[in-house]
Parts: sequence; structure tokens; C-alpha cells
Amino acid sequence: MMNINFQVLVQESFDSQVLGRIETINSSIINCMIPIGSFLGGIIVQTYGARSAIALEGLAEVATGIFYFFIFLRNK
Repeated sequence: MMNINFQVLVQESFDSQVLGRIETINSSIINCMIPIGSFLGGIIVQTYGARSAIALEGLAEVATGIFYFFIFLRNK
């Protein structure tokens, strides 16, 4: 769900002439964050348990959606 929101925001925010470059930069950053997220996720699961980790991820997803919603309203 976050990827759909993020992709729409990126496509709406940038000119089509630079969209390929922006997508490449975004893809590189996201791919670099995968090992960091896996490491931190493992620490959270070991410390607080799987249920808490899933609940935290859900809260982060909702917060991200609200953040993008307000950005969308501001740019309209």
C-alpha cells in the first residue's frame, strides 16, 4: 500500500523528463535500506516479540499514509 502511495506522489511531483532519474535514485535508496530494516526488525522482534513488531509496522504504515495525505493536500 505504501508503495502505491509513494509512486503516485513521485509521479505527480516531478516532470516526466526527470522521472526516470528520480525513480532510479528512489530504487537505489530503497534497496540500500532493506538490510537495515531487516536488522532493526530482528532486534525489535527479539526484544518485544512478533505481535509488537507487527503492531509497530501497522502504526508506521498508518502514519506514513497520513503523512502522504497531508503532502497531497498541500500540493493540490
